[in-house]
Amino acid sequence: EQITALEKNQRDPFYGRRLAYSQKQQSIRKEKERIIRSSAVVEIGTLSKRDLLISGASLYWAEGFKKDNMVGFANTDPEMIKFILKWLIECLQVKLENIRLRVGINESHRHRTNIIEKYWSNVLDIPLSQFSKPFYQKVKWNKVYEHPEDYYGTLRVRVLKSTDLLRRIKGMVTGLTNSPIPN
Repeated sequence: EQITALEKNQRDPFYGRRLAYSQKQQSIRKEKERIIRSSAVVEIGTLSKRDLLISGASLYWAEGFKKDNMVGFANTDPEMIKFILKWLIECLQVKLENIRLRVGINESHRHRTNIIEKYWSNVLDIPLSQFSKPFYQKVKWNKVYEHPEDYYGTLRVRVLKSTDLLRRIKGMVTGLTNSPIPN
């Protein structure tokens, strides 16, 4: 009986002071994370126009479309999409009306298409009239997500008539790769 009781207590997070200790550790971790993040925000500071230009070019290098004949970018992170739109508009003088958006979502979320498009439209403050027909991925998910209502797919950003702009961006990327890195 004692062995059974000990084994039960071993797995019980409420036994003894385990829960209190775990909560204290979680609180310490969260405070440490808050301090580190705040310090990093200060470290970045305010971006100059040149900083924005370089950051946008780097981001495009990592995530932008390179094989097409027009500027394109896709991601699931709304903040990253906002950043790339700011870069396109402020640094590259792309007019907002020349931007087209397209949602890519899993087939299992087809019934949520309107909700997902409205989400992106609201987040980016871009009218639904600038959205193209959505793309549906026909891959069946094996994983069951805890909060499927938080799924908003991937947003593709395209710039109309942007072949020369793409050439310019590719030149910026070459500039990044060729630039000597100071010691």
